[in-house]
Amino acid sequence: DTVAITGIVLLGESANPMRLASLALIVLGIIGLKLSTH
Repeated sequence: DTVAITGIVLLGESANPMRLASLALIVLGIIGLKLSTH
């Protein structure tokens, strides 16, 4: 949740679909990395 909030702030709180999609991919990537390390 914190990562998503930080990302939205860094992206200027834009509702741009491309930015939201990119943010979603980043969050999923981070989650994937965390799951793969356990």
